[in-house]
Amino acid sequence: MNHRGLWLLVGIVALAGGCSSDSPSGTAPADRAAAEAQRNILALEPRNMAHDANRRPSFQWRLPPMVSKPDLVTFTLYEVGKMEAPERDKPTGTRMALATGLDATSPTGLNLWEPPTGCVLTGDIRDTIQLKPETWYRWNVRAIAGEIGTDADFYFRTRAEEAVSEVTGLPPLQNQALPPLLPKEGAKPQMAGETKLSPAPEMPEDVPPPATPKVGPDLGITPPAPPKPKLPTKTKTPTKTPAAATR
Repeated sequence: MNHRGLWLLVGIVALAGGCSSDSPSGTAPADRAAAEAQRNILALEPRNMAHDANRRPSFQWRLPPMVSKPDLVTFTLYEVGKMEAPERDKPTGTRMALATGLDATSPTGLNLWEPPTGCVLTGDIRDTIQLKPETWYRWNVRAIAGEIGTDADFYFRTRAEEAVSEVTGLPPLQNQALPPLLPKEGAKPQMAGETKLSPAPEMPEDVPPPATPKVGPDLGITPPAPPKPKLPTKTKTPTKTPAAATR
C-alpha cells in the first residue's frame, strides 16, 4: 500500500470517529428531557425555581406515562422562608397544606383556595387568602398507579405585590336580621302601600290651676273675714266763737 492510500484510510477513520462523537452531543439534551418526562413529574405552573410567582398560584403539573392513570395523587405545600438557594440547601420548611383525593377529580392541578369536589384539604392554608410576599415555598406531588409510584419537589419564590386585597379578599359578613320594631300601644297598623308620615310633635298638655282648698263647716275651718276697706278720714274745722258771745 502506498503512502497515499494509507493517508486516505486514516482520514476516513478520523472522519467516522468525529461524526460518531458529534452525534451524541447534539441529541443528548433532547434525550435527557424525553427521558425525564417519561420518568418524573414536571412542574408547569409555577415553574421550578420561579422567582416572581403569584402569591395566589394555581398549581399545574404533568404526570409521566407510567402513572398517567393514578390510583392516588397527593399535593403538599411547605413554607421554606427567605434564603438564597433553597434547592441547594434542601430545607424542610413548615407544612402549609396537604391535599388528598386528587386522583379522581384533579390529578394534574390544584387551586388551594378553590379545591375541587372530593379533595380533602388540611393545614394553615385554610386560614389565609394568599401566600407571604418574597418568600420561598416548596411543593411536592406524589402519584401512585398500581405498584409504581413517583414524586417530585419544586420551588418558587413569591412576588411582593398582593394577589388580592387583604380587605376585599375576606369573605363578606352576613347581615344579621334585626328584630321588628313593635308599634306603640294604640297606634294604627300600617297597611301595604300606605305611606307612613312622621307623627306630629306632641304638645304639652294644659296644666290645671291648683285646686282651692275646701273650707266650710264640713272641715271645721272658718274662713277669715275679708278685710274692711279703709274710709277716708274727715278733718274737723275749728268753729270760731264770736268775741261778744264769750263775755
